[in-house]
Amino acid sequence: TNGTSLKWEAPVDALLPAPEQADAGKIVTVNSTGNDLEYGEGRSLIQTSHHLERGEYDKALIKTNYNPDTNDYQIHSNFKVGFTPTNSNSILRFNCNLNIGMSQQHSVYLLFHLYRRINGGTWERINVNNTSSPNRYSTFLATGRFENESQGGYLNENIMKNIPGEYFDDNWSSSWSSGQSVEYTIYWQYLYGPTGQGIMYLNRAHANANFVSTSSTLTLQELNHSSTTLSS
Repeated sequence: TNGTSLKWEAPVDALLPAPEQADAGKIVTVNSTGNDLEYGEGRSLIQTSHHLERGEYDKALIKTNYNPDTNDYQIHSNFKVGFTPTNSNSILRFNCNLNIGMSQQHSVYLLFHLYRRINGGTWERINVNNTSSPNRYSTFLATGRFENESQGGYLNENIMKNIPGEYFDDNWSSSWSSGQSVEYTIYWQYLYGPTGQGIMYLNRAHANANFVSTSSTLTLQELNHSSTTLSS
């Protein structure tokens, strides 16, 4: 080094160019001819953030008919994952593993929606597919129905469902500026079920809290767009 940058002392006299914003996430490497340094594309995985949720959360709703509930609700304000991306061109990979319980057990359907917010602003729901049908619900995840054993099913209020999910977000940076955080969370929706009170649970079953109790996870990764192929 000459005190300000790297320099070959022999056999050639070369300097590493001063980095620019476009070089974020890149690595210093030797060029193809082996006689100089340059900025090369970095590793595919730039950074990772995990959220391990050991808490138990629930949401109670009163149904007066079998019509779908059009509202969705954030599971919990602390149930989120995020970081500050290094480059607006990066692909953000979201992954979750949810453990869900339910008080009702007669043909109940739940939906789970993926939300994103920039720099602590408003949570905005991500449209994860291209459907334009007014009769279908664009959603990140959905449960099969909770049933009781007399209906020939095996899921009931003593048991939980494990629901994994993954989404590659390549359209997150339209309102993002360098240095701002990007966060993701899950909202749940009691789509369809019998009348009366229904309770959705995260990390526990309904009938007995000590019967089944566990944890759920959220993971967010920043992927280098130059070394990651995403087709759709």
